[in-house]
Amino acid sequence: MLIIAALLIGLVAAILVFRVIAPDHNAPKKYIVVAAEDITAGTALASGQVTTIEWASDKLPKGAFENPALLINRIVRTNVYAHEPLLATHLALPASKAGMTAMISPGKRAISIGSDEVIGVAGFARPGAYVDVLVSAKDANDLPFSKVVLERIRILAVEQETEADPNKPKVVKAVTLEMAPAEAERLDLARSVGNLSLVLRNEFDAAPGQTSGARINDLFGGTAIVYAPPGPQHMVPGANGRMVPLPEQPVAVPASAGRAGTPAKAPSRARPAAFGVEEIRGTGNDGGMR
Repeated sequence: MLIIAALLIGLVAAILVFRVIAPDHNAPKKYIVVAAEDITAGTALASGQVTTIEWASDKLPKGAFENPALLINRIVRTNVYAHEPLLATHLALPASKAGMTAMISPGKRAISIGSDEVIGVAGFARPGAYVDVLVSAKDANDLPFSKVVLERIRILAVEQETEADPNKPKVVKAVTLEMAPAEAERLDLARSVGNLSLVLRNEFDAAPGQTSGARINDLFGGTAIVYAPPGPQHMVPGANGRMVPLPEQPVAVPASAGRAGTPAKAPSRARPAAFGVEEIRGTGNDGGMR
């Protein structure tokens, strides 16, 4: 009896699950517009690039279209892949023209930076990726520092290419970034005072980074490495009999030395031990030392 009861319970559960996951062929359907092929951002839609498929009317994607004729000549803002529904968020405004300008979000601007700045993400700077922008420069006291100045900046194009190919990473000479006007001002100022680098970030990570920047002291665990120049007290006899300086030796300076606005100074080194001349005579015939 227990076996029969267990089988009946399992049968009922299977029927309920099947009703939940099985498609309801009697449910009302609609046709929505999807991409017939991969479509590159910045291009105008042609009739052969779109088609329609049947979709459950109660599960239509938000912003989907039912009439493909309404999308002809509309500009695609982002890459769309074959069989992917075309949504309003994929398209620029109806009056937009093909090209980069159609890809820029309302209220944003596009600005390009050169090869030296792209080296931080060499081979992985692709359209649609997000990066942070760092500047490396010197402060008012001529001390070097590095700081993140812009976060979560979207790459619009790589060397005028707007289509990403994840299977072909390559070193590029320029990228075009999308940012707000105030961010563009900060970027333009940053590259005029120092060197820029891009840092690749996860596309779903929108959390701001909490950093105070980095200085020389931070590279060595709270100490700065400086070199003391040789002075008269650091001279030693050379192979030719002339006095030569000791090699410069690195010395550790407390981290606070460079933070107060004064360049770190190396502590004076101790005077080396005095050097003299010692005479050693050879052995005599008697085997003794003289």
